[in-house]
Amino acid sequence: MKYTGNLHSRAIYAYEFSDKSVYVGLTYNYKQRALRHQTDPRSPVYKKIKAGIKFKLVQDNEWFSADKIKIEEEKRIQNYRKRNFTILNRAKARGIVTGK
Repeated sequence: MKYTGNLHSRAIYAYEFSDKSVYVGLTYNYKQRALRHQTDPRSPVYKKIKAGIKFKLVQDNEWFSADKIKIEEEKRIQNYRKRNFTILNRAKARGIVTGK
């Protein structure tokens, strides 16, 4: 059984598309998050998949605490930028939002 995170522990994932675009996100449950992206018409991931663009889902299975996840997410986004990927994320890296 794979570890799943919680309110204070998340993993970073990325949808890498063959057109050199990428979506980087956070999750506490890979399976649930993938299902949402692949079924929600508002998701940029959904739109790319429906357009028939091939993709690779990258799941490192490395879990980060709430105080480190924003830094790690931003590092990943910057790494993709350096590799000339178009970033599909609408919002900036913001880490875990708990409503406070």
